[in-house]
Amino acid sequence: EVILTTAHECWEQPERFVDMVRGMVQSGAAAVFFSFPNERVALPGQAVALAQQSGLPLFVIPWEQRLSEIQMEAFRGIREKELLEYHRLQNTLYNLFFQSRPMADAVEAVSRGLRMPAAVLDREGELVQRSWVSDSFPRAGTTPLQVEVGVRPSGLYGVLALYPDRAQREALDPQALAQYVAFPLSLWFHQRSTENMANTRVRNEFVWNLANSRDIPLEEQSRQ
Repeated sequence: EVILTTAHECWEQPERFVDMVRGMVQSGAAAVFFSFPNERVALPGQAVALAQQSGLPLFVIPWEQRLSEIQMEAFRGIREKELLEYHRLQNTLYNLFFQSRPMADAVEAVSRGLRMPAAVLDREGELVQRSWVSDSFPRAGTTPLQVEVGVRPSGLYGVLALYPDRAQREALDPQALAQYVAFPLSLWFHQRSTENMANTRVRNEFVWNLANSRDIPLEEQSRQ
């Protein structure tokens, strides 16, 4: 961790900087950024020497630079890095869909991208696709992490079921999973729903024609 501090409690007692730096070294800090109001406040040489001996980088930044702004920028960078893998997985899923690849390839991409077994279930909880081969998985009592696939309330198609170990579960971001992984998977459900609707319409039209037309050649009926 990087420490940002004004070290206000040391302004009137510079000797306390040594104890502060020693504590920072013991805490395993990666670096320390100090911010002082004027040139009268400075790091004593003994504190600087202690930091150098311990390999702890010390910096002094302008007083006008808000520490909160630095914190927010750091958090933003960390967040972007965390989301990078989700963005990559999202792009992979979109590419697979527009290449007309089956849902099985999408589920395999999710499993590979998140490095854990994955499955897609329909609204009734029936398995649609899974990333593993063995029928003995998942083990009895295994509780998956489930993320809804679709858009509530009318467009809920099913769920994405993930099987992370304990460390992986803590690292997963449910909101990012819903936005960058589960939502692209809804494209396959929507495509299947559209195809079913088109097939139903064609079948209904065919039955209607049979019921209302007596002059359709047998060969044409067979072709339809």
